[in-house]
Amino acid sequence: MLKTQSAMGLFKLSVLAAAVTVGLSACGGGTAPPATGTTTGTSAGSTSTTGGTTTGGTTTGGTTTSSSYTIGGTVSGLGATPVVLANGTDTLTVSNNGSFTFGNSVASGGTYNVTVQTQPSGEYCSVSAGSGAASANVSNIVVSCAVPSPVAFSSGFTGPGGNAAPSFTGLTADGGATGGFSGSNFDTNFQCADTSGATCGGGVAANGSKATSGEYQYYQTGTPATGEFVGLYVFAPGVTAFSTSGNTAGITLAGQTQVSFEFNDNPEWATQGAAVNGGSDVLVELETGNLYTVSGQPCHITLGDVFNPTAGAAATVYTLNLSSFTMVNSCGNTSMTVAQALTQPISEFIVEGAGGTNGGKPVAVTAGNPSATSSFNSTVPNTAAPPVYPTTVALTGPITFQ
Repeated sequence: MLKTQSAMGLFKLSVLAAAVTVGLSACGGGTAPPATGTTTGTSAGSTSTTGGTTTGGTTTGGTTTSSSYTIGGTVSGLGATPVVLANGTDTLTVSNNGSFTFGNSVASGGTYNVTVQTQPSGEYCSVSAGSGAASANVSNIVVSCAVPSPVAFSSGFTGPGGNAAPSFTGLTADGGATGGFSGSNFDTNFQCADTSGATCGGGVAANGSKATSGEYQYYQTGTPATGEFVGLYVFAPGVTAFSTSGNTAGITLAGQTQVSFEFNDNPEWATQGAAVNGGSDVLVELETGNLYTVSGQPCHITLGDVFNPTAGAAATVYTLNLSSFTMVNSCGNTSMTVAQALTQPISEFIVEGAGGTNGGKPVAVTAGNPSATSSFNSTVPNTAAPPVYPTTVALTGPITFQ
């Protein structure tokens, strides 16, 4: 016999259901609270969350963390031309001051290292707070741009007096050593000894002020030489010689793109034909302070450029772009670029005339004119009796990077 639900049984069920409804209403409404860890809203940034903490991305145990973060910051001081920033292989051209953000994000916990790939024309930009590990969107990288201030390599020259032979040594007004050197095929080992066939010497002319003080080195022969060099060297402030056991101090460039100096040579050299030994072309060398060893011998990376004086005996300011320098001596670092070498301290500045069979002295070439080399005067005698063939190099006043 089938059992049926009694009226009393239906009444009990109704009363129980009502009691449950009343109990839920007393707890704050007729809707049950959500389960812990359930979120509403999705985005790569902040989202609205109910019953859990969300920072955007993948949810684990009620907490959501990002799988990648943006990399950016601010640029200030930028002028008319853009700066190109790099974060690894990701590059960004910034043309205006204000905020920037790279197009590619970095994985959570991944590293970033923002650098300047291309400097703006006439300015130098530096980066601060540019590297780290990403644990949130990065927006505090600061790129500061400005026109670089000139840096003095030397402000003038002091003692000794002139006509020291075969060469001389002295100091700049900033405590850096300075001196001259010369030689030709008339000398044993190309080292001038003031012997027959050639005379040489030099010195410092302290003319009352740093700006008018100068130094010079000359070399002259009774008959044309087939190989010769004559030059001046100037060390950075406070440097008197290269260290034999470690790196040597020097001027560190921070955006400077040119070097300026006041130079003059003798009229005979200045007027000799351009087709002979490259005319009056003069070699300028920048020797860096970092010490390398090549075949057991100390070596310093040397950059060189050649310029053609136009004023002869008149002291004239010449300015060379550092980007026009080429590698004269890489010390075996064949992959090093000129730009990389210029990040090292510059310890020595050299001007030199050289040519022919010049005893192994380096002769630079320019990137734009590979046939141009430095030279010496071997074709134009002066008016002395008997005439000689002079080559003179002279510097006056400061040498600056700007």
